[in-house]
Parts: sequence; structure tokens; C-alpha cells
Amino acid sequence: MRSGSLLLVALVVVASAAGATARSNGNILLLRGQHLWVVTPAGSDVRELTPLGFEVESVAWSRDGRRVAIGANRHIWVMNADGTHLRQVTKGRLSEGTPSWSPDGKRVAFSSARTGYEQIWVVSASGGPLRRVSRRTTSCVAPAWSPNGRWIAYSCTLGFPKLVLARVGGHTDRVVTPFAGVIAEEDAPGRPTRRRFSSPAAGAFT
Repeated sequence: MRSGSLLLVALVVVASAAGATARSNGNILLLRGQHLWVVTPAGSDVRELTPLGFEVESVAWSRDGRRVAIGANRHIWVMNADGTHLRQVTKGRLSEGTPSWSPDGKRVAFSSARTGYEQIWVVSASGGPLRRVSRRTTSCVAPAWSPNGRWIAYSCTLGFPKLVLARVGGHTDRVVTPFAGVIAEEDAPGRPTRRRFSSPAAGAFT
């Protein structure tokens, strides 16, 4: 597959500075400071999901909206959408974050600096051995899965942030945005940015 054949068209919703993410049931996960809240679309029900003693840095819904992955207290954790059954799925001394659920809900991709620069890794949602995805000598963060769960896209700092695509279980990756301004851009607060990318092999990423 040639990077030139990859079409940049994709769907990434960047909410305002609050750091919000929504699921198909309409409920919204909202990060305020290092506290996690779930809010109904009408705003009639607001509940805090922050585990006691936790400082939440990043969060992601599972595709079915039943579970939440969080980057908190230097690790990746998984819990039910109501905050029950919290469990730690990564171990180590270095900070880990930016979780992203696989389409089938069985795995979580995340970034970790356990080998030096931040790289992208995958772990089972129930914990266990890690699988490394990115192998760059620079920082790589913000993973996103393809619909078939075979590919992961992420942002690497290669002079400036560039979009990179790798096959899960492979040992190489490809830069698919050779120019600046595609990954990192800012909008006025409250105005989401919609960015979408896809490839013939992997489909559209979210």
C-alpha cells in the first residue's frame, strides 16, 4: 500500500477545551480539570464518574457505550459506564494515556513512554501482555482504530505532527500526511473541528 494512495477525508471530533466525547446513546463524557463527568444530552442528569483518589487525564467510550477507558494515575483503566467494576489494565512506572477502544471492544490502544518516547501500544481490555504498534524515535500519541480493527492511525511529531498509519501486529508504518496543519489545529471554543481520513485497505477512521 502506498501512502500516496491514502485519501485524507476523516472523522475526528475535537470538542472545546472541556475535552468531551459522545456515544450513540447521546450521553457525553466530560473532563473538567482532572474530574470525569457523564452528562445527558439535555443536561438533566450530570454524574461524576471520577474514581476516588484518581486524576483523570484522558477518556474514551467503548463503541457500544457500555464501558469507559481512562488514562489516570499513570495507567490505563477500564470500568463500566456507571463507574462500577474499575480495573487496571496496564502496569509500570511511566505515564500512559489517550486510550482508544477497538471496534469489537476487546482491546484498548494507548500511548506510553515505557520505552523512551511515547509510542502506541495495544492491550486486552481485561489486561495482559502489551503489543507495540508504533516504532518511531519520536513521540506518537492519539491512536484511532480502523472499522475492521486491523489498522491504527496516530499522530507522530516528525518535525511537526503528522498522521501515521500502522497495521496491528506489523512492524512498519506509513506517514499519510506529509504536510503541516492536518493533525494539530485550533478552533474557537465551542466549535468542533471535524476531520476525517480513510484508506482503501482500512476504511474510514474515527
